[in-house]
Amino acid sequence: MGDRLEKFVQEHNEEFDIYAPPAGEWNKIERKLKKKKEPVIRPYWAWAAAVLVIVVSFAWFNNRQGGKQTISPIQQVVSISPELVNAEVYYASIVETQHQEIKQLGKGFPEVCNDLDNELRNMDTLYGQLKNEYLVSGGNEAVMQAMVENLQARVQLMNQQLQLLKSISAQKSAKGHHLESM
Repeated sequence: MGDRLEKFVQEHNEEFDIYAPPAGEWNKIERKLKKKKEPVIRPYWAWAAAVLVIVVSFAWFNNRQGGKQTISPIQQVVSISPELVNAEVYYASIVETQHQEIKQLGKGFPEVCNDLDNELRNMDTLYGQLKNEYLVSGGNEAVMQAMVENLQARVQLMNQQLQLLKSISAQKSAKGHHLESM
């Protein structure tokens, strides 16, 4: 089939040459190619412009509202007193470690563990109230001292609970050994 097409083109070559472009047409095409094309705005530029408008609008609106920003209570405490945050972390780690030990020792004494958990919840509620008061007061030293004392009281409570459970466990062990020796 390709041979037949070639043969046809060769036989009718003169007929194809009768259609020539008008004079100067190639010059027009060359001039158009040489002209610089106008830059086209790509869709991603449109998106970037839209985002920029939104950001600028938000900043303007926020500035107009007095620049009020919502800061979490944790951020407020950190900004007022980083030492208090360090104390919270320190005492919380001690309480957590002791609480795990109490859970192990107190498996046979659920009422003791429940009482401790209730007392810790009460202390935590009080601590939350103190923290709010501390933030409202702008970092009052007396309130901060009360917060630290609350944390220390938790550690003391945990120590007392541990001592109580250890003595009960020791007494049970002693009774068990005493009965076995009889």
